[in-house]
Amino acid sequence: MNEIALNRAALGSMRDFMSRTVRAFFATLTSTAAIGRFRTCLACRQPASAILCPACARASGLHPNGGKPHAGDGLARLSTVYHCAKYSGGGDLAGRSPLVHCLHQFKYGGDRYAGRELGRLFAGLLGRLSVRFSAVIPIPLHRARLSERGFNQAAWLARAAARTLKTEFLVRALERTQATQAQQTLGAVRRRANMAGVFRARRDFPKSARLLLVDDVLTTGATSEDAARALLEAGAGRVDCAVLLRAVAPHED
Repeated sequence: MNEIALNRAALGSMRDFMSRTVRAFFATLTSTAAIGRFRTCLACRQPASAILCPACARASGLHPNGGKPHAGDGLARLSTVYHCAKYSGGGDLAGRSPLVHCLHQFKYGGDRYAGRELGRLFAGLLGRLSVRFSAVIPIPLHRARLSERGFNQAAWLARAAARTLKTEFLVRALERTQATQAQQTLGAVRRRANMAGVFRARRDFPKSARLLLVDDVLTTGATSEDAARALLEAGAGRVDCAVLLRAVAPHED
């Protein structure tokens, strides 16, 4: 009986060891601090130490050695719009920048690795701002779209940014009350009409609050503007916005 008990104990120890080894192995593979896809650029598959190699970073309008995000003009309700890079909108994949390619892999392909690395890139740039925000708030998806996609790409970016900025991450501060038509299919005027009155703040804010809205892309600004309206009506003194990509008209530089 003692021999059987010893064998069982040894087998149990071996199982525990194997379980810990397997967990450690997969944690190493999925860690963004580790080798991350064997250090290849997510766009061109060439050797790289980050999500994009220096050449793809430059092609995307990013400085390969970092730098601050661009602080562009605000809109009617948004005081400042920060963006990491600009892009020309359009339906064709041809001509899209490597950064747009990475975002699409995450947003539409469900590539969680790309999502983590985009969050790291986004947060790293925002962390160089000499601005103090009261809280970071992602643009929410409607519950039906969230259920379909399985995640909110803006929330991934916002969570990373809040951690770097050492401020609150308020994922439930805003509610999207209506399921709207996809903005990509609409022109500027219809985009604004499509988003009018869509968002509702779920809490009040003091007048001293300076809030940072986060989304992946800003085109006409209709979505972020309505979200800012809801936050300002809830008492916030100022609302800024940060996006990974800001669309430009074909004639703009």
